[in-house]
Amino acid sequence: MYLIDELKDGECRIVTTEPEIEGHNIIRALLKEIIDPEKVVRRETVSYCGILLDAPN
Repeated sequence: MYLIDELKDGECRIVTTEPEIEGHNIIRALLKEIIDPEKVVRRETVSYCGILLDAPN
């Protein structure tokens, strides 16, 4: 479930949930022996949370 926080002007912004943070941390922990954990990043949109490997800035 994704939580969206509506602002006064009607725009929406993304709110990160605990399961998303936990999932990101689990993946980083699983891959830490193979790659630098800093290369595993979380990118969120309104409709999903993506976990990317070696994403450009």
